[in-house]
Amino acid sequence: MDPTTTIPYTSLAELAKGKGMKVGIVSSVSIDHATPAVFYAHQPARKNYHEIAMELANSDFDYFAGGGFKKDETCENCAIDTAINNGFTFAYTREELAAIEPGVRTIAMNHTLSGGSALYYEIDRPEDHISLSEFTKKGIELLDNPQGFFMMVEGGKIDWANHANDARASIDDTIAFDNAIKEAVHFYEKHPGEILIIVTGDHECGGMTLDFAGTGYNTAYEILAGQTKSYEEFNKDLENYFENNENAVDINEEMESLISSVFGIDFDSLSEYKQQRLEDAFDRSRTNEAAVTEEEDWLLYGYYEPFTVTLTHVLNQMAGITFTSYAHTGVPVPVLAIGKSAGLFDGFYDNTDVAKKIASAMKVQLNN
Repeated sequence: MDPTTTIPYTSLAELAKGKGMKVGIVSSVSIDHATPAVFYAHQPARKNYHEIAMELANSDFDYFAGGGFKKDETCENCAIDTAINNGFTFAYTREELAAIEPGVRTIAMNHTLSGGSALYYEIDRPEDHISLSEFTKKGIELLDNPQGFFMMVEGGKIDWANHANDARASIDDTIAFDNAIKEAVHFYEKHPGEILIIVTGDHECGGMTLDFAGTGYNTAYEILAGQTKSYEEFNKDLENYFENNENAVDINEEMESLISSVFGIDFDSLSEYKQQRLEDAFDRSRTNEAAVTEEEDWLLYGYYEPFTVTLTHVLNQMAGITFTSYAHTGVPVPVLAIGKSAGLFDGFYDNTDVAKKIASAMKVQLNN
């Protein structure tokens, strides 16, 4: 939409469709989230999830995959029912997705989803769940045709992990995104003169820095290998622990065991300072009444579970990694390109120029 939210702009994906190309939209977060939605929906607010989902269901795109629809308080299953009535086929398992043939308009998602109707973090992904790279590979198979195709693939939970300052979850999801890019590169290698691949981010998030004041120039990234779950899954463990240990006022042996199994941290081996940080955060999570000011609370924990985010901070810092924020930052992001017209993306430029350069490569005219 334009700044007055009264004029809908035509998206790059819609321009591609207008040229006779097939179009696919893939994301590890919900398919009606901001980034995927901007390619097919025209709403004044990103939180108009019902309206966005209905625009997807009524679109003429060919392939949607990854996360599902956020819970619709307006009309449960309206988007799904509308999509089916409009000729979309749904696939919820790896076997169902594999069976779909080219020419079938498809919406693919796992049979169960994580918080926010997204894919699970890669570190938590069940073996029977379709990965981002698998969704990408199948999309290329279904969209490939003589008129060409446009596909947007988002590793959206990298952003979420960095918001939460969970370095290990961020790293694993970045590798998952890299594996999706590899599928595009494999296709490019078969058609080097015809394909353009662009990889970028909408912004930096969290301000992850590969150094920490407490370790000087020393790093020990291998420490992160001891983490077995994301902050999101540990939150569930913590909630269950508090339900079963109502009288626990300090970190006890059971909690120490849980910390060790999920984060690979031996509580007793930590310095007195680190132990006290965790005890304070544990008390904050347990009672929600710890004696901290609103400003201190925000700086220490952001809007995350205090004990969980403190555990990730301790683990990150032991490895030599730190974060500056729970929010987006102004750090420039790279724009990497390979293939036809890749030279357009050299240099430094405003983020809005990325769309203009893609339009130039596609030989279409933006109306904004």
